[in-house]
Amino acid sequence: MDTNGITTQNGNNNNGIISTVPDVILSPSRQESLSDSLLDSSEINDETDIETMRQRIHEMEEEAEKLKQMQFEVEKQMQLPGTTGTCI
Repeated sequence: MDTNGITTQNGNNNNGIISTVPDVILSPSRQESLSDSLLDSSEINDETDIETMRQRIHEMEEEAEKLKQMQFEVEKQMQLPGTTGTCI
């Protein structure tokens, strides 16, 4: 214990915690395998995100088409005989 009451081990201040678990060391081939697995799961999430975006774009296109149709109907009604063609 040093003068501050903090236990140090090998000159490193670890706040009195003695590490009994060694750092995990992976072989290069295992590192690559783990990296590939993480990338695969990331790609799955990306594909899901892209599919969600495509679906939302499709919904927005359908809504835009409905709005165009509504606008056409309103313009057609404004041009009926007996109407002034203006909106108040």
